[in-house]
Amino acid sequence: MTAVLPELALVDLRHVFQRDRLDRVQDQDFVALDGAIRDAAPQAVVGFDLRALKYVGYSFSKRTIRKALKRRNADEYGERRLIIISDQGRDFLDGLEAALREQKLFMLMAPGPEALGQGRLIGAVPSYLEDTFNALRDLEEATTGTLARTIDESAQNTKNRLDQLHAMGLLRREKVPSQTGGVEWNNRIF
Repeated sequence: MTAVLPELALVDLRHVFQRDRLDRVQDQDFVALDGAIRDAAPQAVVGFDLRALKYVGYSFSKRTIRKALKRRNADEYGERRLIIISDQGRDFLDGLEAALREQKLFMLMAPGPEALGQGRLIGAVPSYLEDTFNALRDLEEATTGTLARTIDESAQNTKNRLDQLHAMGLLRREKVPSQTGGVEWNNRIF
């Protein structure tokens, strides 16, 4: 399979909000973030770049990033996918993760734009989805059958998990010829 990476639209939150501590929410904050998402190409991966920030708080995350993720999950942004770009440790993301967990949401966090496939899930991630995601990330790409054998799960359960991850925009799927003569899905994290 030839990997064609989706367009990555980096949204530097320090630049968008003109400050390096995102703790207090200002009236125009969500409008600015929503506009940046809608300005991205229709099938882009929109990366909220947190690398230049000193702090991202719960209140800010709840009324901006979480709100945008809920809109993405309701298909308001079309096929655009939302991820976090941050090379900070887990403590830096505590406020964001708390805002996501409160609504049972999760999203991909990658250490940099060149390392999307090395990301991890943050927020309220069901363990079975996290296990499936991590196994696929470690394999880099796999058919549903290969992944099912890797995680020692039935092909149907694995397919259902992959369907959920795909619906949330966390993986790509491409049809490839099957060894049995048909076609099957090949899955990858970006």
